[in-house]
Amino acid sequence: MFENLKKAASGIAKSAGIVASACIVVTTLTAGAAGAATVGKGAVRADSSHMSGVTPRIGYCGKPLGTILTSTPTSNTEAWLPTTVYSNYEAGPGTITYSENTTSTTGITLTASFELEESMFFASATETYGVQLTHSSSKSQTWTYALAVPSGETARLQQYHEGWEMGIKQTYVAWTAAKGCYIGVETSLTGNYFPNDSTDSGQYCWALTSSQRPGAYAASACHDSFSKLSAGEQAAARGVVAHDEMGRLKV
Repeated sequence: MFENLKKAASGIAKSAGIVASACIVVTTLTAGAAGAATVGKGAVRADSSHMSGVTPRIGYCGKPLGTILTSTPTSNTEAWLPTTVYSNYEAGPGTITYSENTTSTTGITLTASFELEESMFFASATETYGVQLTHSSSKSQTWTYALAVPSGETARLQQYHEGWEMGIKQTYVAWTAAKGCYIGVETSLTGNYFPNDSTDSGQYCWALTSSQRPGAYAASACHDSFSKLSAGEQAAARGVVAHDEMGRLKV
């Protein structure tokens, strides 16, 4: 049925002198954009202003309304995600030493206002960028680390796990009384963080974070040796310099 509608729409477009790819109306829903419509998976993805109290019968569009057709990443940036392993806050000057047998855990953080089709998205991320994502990651062992807190600062040791910030694009089956069946699009370009599936020791690092920014994401690098950083990078690791709109450190 969906293919028949596509063919019919194509014939109408051609007779009107209109050239359109697949002749399907596409509505883009962008998370976070002012005034943008956003919907969740499983809901009837349709523009309610055109519904007039009418919905199509089941299978009218070939697939149930809201069915996810594709889920793909649109961008990929290395990020470091804070885990559940961290010390108490200490005032400098001094050294924070952490040693505890515990489970380090981190997971997905999303700003997308729609539900992610994880299996499709993870497979596409591997195919597109060669990365292995997971919904959550955990590892139990004795974690030991120490870093110096500079004079005049109050900070704690925070462990991070390597991950990725990715843009998300999903397409789904939609319908309105005015448009009929069409392929809808929903996107979320920033603020979506995914842990690396690996729990090798090289996937973890430590940094100082201030009490003002305890959960900040290190945008591009997590440093395990504070002394190797420049003055600006040291300030960023302590959380006392500017952060971008997603709360990530500008390192």
